[in-house]
Amino acid sequence: MKKSTLLFSCLIFSCFVSISLFAQESNRLPDVDVDKNLDVCLTNPDATANSNVYRGAWDLQFNFTGIDENGTAGCETDGSFFYVTDWNGSDIFKHDLSGNLVETFSIPTVSGIRDLAYDGTYFYGGTTGNVIYQMDFSAKTLVSTISSPSEKVRNICYDPVADAFWVGNWATNLSLVDRTGSVIRTINSNDHGMTSTYGTAYDTITPGGPFIWGISAASSVNTTITQINATTGKPTGITHDCTTDICNPGELGGGLWIHPNIVAGTATLGGVIQNNSIFGYKLSSVIPDSFDLAVMSIDLASFIPVTTPVNIKGVFTNNGLVTINSLDLSYSIDGGTAVVEHLTGLNIPSFQPYNYSHSTAWTPTLGAHDIEVSVSDPNGVQDQYTANDKQTISTTVYDPIETVQRLPLLEVFTSSTCGPCRPGNENLHAIMDGNPGKGTVIKYQQNFPGSGDPYGTTEAVNRRGYYSITSIPRMEIDGGWDGNAQSFSQQLLDEAYAIPSFLDITATHTINWHTVNIQITLNPLTDNSSNNLRLHIAILEKATYANVKSNGETEFLMVMKKMIPNQNGSSQSPLVAGIPVNISKSYTFNGNYRLPNSYNDQINHNTEYSVEEFNDLTVLVWLQDENTMEVFQSAYSTGTVLGLNNPAPGNGIISMYPNPVNNDAHLNFLLSQDKNVQIAVYDALGNTVYQEDKGLVQSGPNSCILDFNNLTRGVYVLRLALGEQVYTRKFIVQ
Repeated sequence: MKKSTLLFSCLIFSCFVSISLFAQESNRLPDVDVDKNLDVCLTNPDATANSNVYRGAWDLQFNFTGIDENGTAGCETDGSFFYVTDWNGSDIFKHDLSGNLVETFSIPTVSGIRDLAYDGTYFYGGTTGNVIYQMDFSAKTLVSTISSPSEKVRNICYDPVADAFWVGNWATNLSLVDRTGSVIRTINSNDHGMTSTYGTAYDTITPGGPFIWGISAASSVNTTITQINATTGKPTGITHDCTTDICNPGELGGGLWIHPNIVAGTATLGGVIQNNSIFGYKLSSVIPDSFDLAVMSIDLASFIPVTTPVNIKGVFTNNGLVTINSLDLSYSIDGGTAVVEHLTGLNIPSFQPYNYSHSTAWTPTLGAHDIEVSVSDPNGVQDQYTANDKQTISTTVYDPIETVQRLPLLEVFTSSTCGPCRPGNENLHAIMDGNPGKGTVIKYQQNFPGSGDPYGTTEAVNRRGYYSITSIPRMEIDGGWDGNAQSFSQQLLDEAYAIPSFLDITATHTINWHTVNIQITLNPLTDNSSNNLRLHIAILEKATYANVKSNGETEFLMVMKKMIPNQNGSSQSPLVAGIPVNISKSYTFNGNYRLPNSYNDQINHNTEYSVEEFNDLTVLVWLQDENTMEVFQSAYSTGTVLGLNNPAPGNGIISMYPNPVNNDAHLNFLLSQDKNVQIAVYDALGNTVYQEDKGLVQSGPNSCILDFNNLTRGVYVLRLALGEQVYTRKFIVQ
């Protein structure tokens, strides 16, 4: 579990789904439901804790585990059997009501069914297309098809009153479609708020309905069942986290259904956990308690200046069925005496939040503190569920004169083969371009999806492993905020920038041909007694162009080329206020440039490098607690390039100018011995647009003029082959 002194108001929901994080996986066993229009690429199912927000009893009637057919997703029942579909194949698995597999069959011309619905006679299913299949499971035949307005019918349920079908995709609108394919009405996605919705069920049984129930299939959050009012299209507030009783974090929800008398005398809300189990809850048991208050948040910064009294405020909710008119609101500091305020004259309906602010301010004192907020005595009676009545938050009270400006560290995990990574990177740089000097950025090119980024390295992949990240685009802010890069916002940047830092980092570097020499000073303003400090140094190339692959990006910014000594950084002793620490590091890029074909063909740092242009390198430095992952400060190094003006130790480019180029370019290069020389130029898509064979060229300094009059405006890469050695230089034609 990550710990950080950062406090952000965003709950991650990243490969995504973020955020509107939608489940795209590359290693899910046995296979993966891949949609290139989704917002994330995943390597393995991964989940973060999610509270069971609105309780109810949620009596579990059955959970038949061991449903191990490959790729199970959809689920429905006719009251006699459970039917489970294979989303990546044509198999339909028929189980008896004890969960035993009876038979496996298929419907001709139908495959990839995601979810199922049942109208009492026929079964209906959708795939990743806009067709609803009407199927006879007894005769094992396709009866007919219905065109759907939804691009993908990933979820479907039958409305018996309208004799129509509610259909939708992951987080799209829900459309009620009749048997002719006409839309009767629509529930906007902004109203229902469900994301990664794999299965739905229509509920005409629960009082106050009708309702639509949805189950999530996002591996970045727990599998959650949510109730939607089918009339208003709004969430009712009744939800259930299935990882509290029937599945593990990271396991995905599938089809959902409601049927009477699966268990005699009851109605069951049931479904499938993909590749795992068929489950059923007693439908009437999901109704919450009458009195249930829950503290949802404490709006208190992680760092507070000592000079200002603080109002303890945040949000609690009425999770019960009775409207709340009065309650007790309390807070305590470090386990001390509670400060109680009796609130009256309230009117908080069921499932509604309430923004509280305690009338008695807290006067903070220097140091770290734990603040506990609790609610009790709703309407003067005892709360029926006390486990959610309180929350505790930690904060540090500081003296403003002991701080410096923080530069938030933005670590981005991306790949030129990842479609969703392009909008993630575009969003990131659009924000950072509008906020120069307000943060540092590093990109770790990754080994997936597909063949991965040609500039991906083991260090980049291992850095992702440090954060237990299994999806891209993914982003870390100071080792605390974790989410899809598409969800990065001005607010998140401002919040991170506003957190004080008690450490100043200055760094300089020189680049002498292929060697980078780095000088760093850590200047602590307060003690940092952690025994887990790690100093990280990364050499970045500000822009690369040669690693273009399939996602449409042609320019890749702030790409990590080498970490010193590696992704683990260097151990740093505890810091003492007022005592600077000076550090010197050096790294030499060995061998010659090579462009790998893929991640599996990655650069061997002992013999070669992938730096396109050495005068485009910079250095990023940050200090981090290895255990809590908290980043205390980051800084770019200021640099000087020496090698372009000094003779090279062997073959290589001395200079190419002007850049940008209008017409002709002057190329100067050095040969340690006679070599065959070839020149080529590639556009941003990798097409060869210029070629010249100089033949055998004598050793020593050489120069030539390149005629680029026929090139259109844009970014290009020059390739200079000096015998077996290859050098590249990017340039711009105006």
